[in-house]
Amino acid sequence: MDMNKIDGAKTLLIGKSESKSLGFLDYWLDGSSQEVKYLSINQYENDDRFYLFLLNEQFETLSDYLEDSVDEAKDIANQLFPDIKIKWKNWIV
Repeated sequence: MDMNKIDGAKTLLIGKSESKSLGFLDYWLDGSSQEVKYLSINQYENDDRFYLFLLNEQFETLSDYLEDSVDEAKDIANQLFPDIKIKWKNWIV
């Protein structure tokens, strides 16, 4: 997986928990679940908005959120995982 682009969007930041798992995402249609290992904030070319991607261990997208700013995307991550300190790393190459 090319971490510089996820689902075709340029990776700006990668986030992960400093101490524990982010948790699991349950799919109600088929009853399956996948562990959320990483978060990323990405931007598509010619788009001024930002995506928060929830990623599995292979950096495959499990879910996404569209926000107007990087700070809003980080706020959503904190709302989704309120008891977890997320460490963000710049990923712009």
